Amino acid sequence: MAKTGATAGTGRSGPELLGIYLNDHLAGAAGGAEWARRVAESHGRGQAGGALQRFAAEVTQDRAARLDDRFQGVSGHKRGASA
Repeated sequence: MAKTGATAGTGRSGPELLGIYLNDHLAGAAGGAEWARRVAESHGRGQAGGALQRFAAEVTQDRAARLDDRFQGVSGHKRGASA
């Protein structure tokens, strides 16, 4: 049977490709949050700096939540929880 869709020719399963996508998303979120923090620092305490600081904090929180979701899916418990 021929492969179709996103897995055609990759030799990888759908869940494996999803894992790669999510890892890439987490890496992008880390880079985006760091970039926003640096730009916010360069704008000081003005309106743009404040907005960028809030954006960086939101991206960082979202990334942490995705990490918790991903870890929980693998191990069955939240990161930092006692075994």
